[in-house]
Amino acid sequence: MSMRDQLLKAGLVDADKVKKTESEKRKKGHKLKKDKHLAASEAQRQAAEHERLAREAEAKRERDRELNRQREAEKRERERAATVRQMLKDHGHRPGEGEALYNFVEERWIRSLRTSDAEHRQLSRGQLAIVKGERNFEYLLMARASAEKLAELAPERILMLQAPGGEAPAEDDPWADWDT
Repeated sequence: MSMRDQLLKAGLVDADKVKKTESEKRKKGHKLKKDKHLAASEAQRQAAEHERLAREAEAKRERDRELNRQREAEKRERERAATVRQMLKDHGHRPGEGEALYNFVEERWIRSLRTSDAEHRQLSRGQLAIVKGERNFEYLLMARASAEKLAELAPERILMLQAPGGEAPAEDDPWADWDT
């Protein structure tokens, strides 16, 4: 016999009070289960929210890193362009207005440049290079050493740079006396 039955038999409690107590006990148990379930689902929700925030923060850090890489690349490109402009300004010079025409290729076009005789010989020997200036159809002459440095920074600027050599013709060269 249970404690409830004994209390009822002794007349210490009535049946309504027992029902009410059992009902409250059942409701309390149900509420505890419900609270546990709600607490578990709330914990899951908070964990999911925390994970989402962590993913968003990592994505933002990656976007920031990529943006910084792009900014650094743009900065290096601006510095390179400024260095190229400065080299053209300092080391490039316009060809002299001579009678000799020097032909060279720019992309798929053959261009001509009026040079002095001395410049023509230096171009042929690889001592001078033809480089593209800042404006369209602006061609400058540049010493070989400077042109090689420019080729490291902006190879698209070098239009013509002969291989070095030919400074002194061979003694048995039949064309040695023939001047271009």
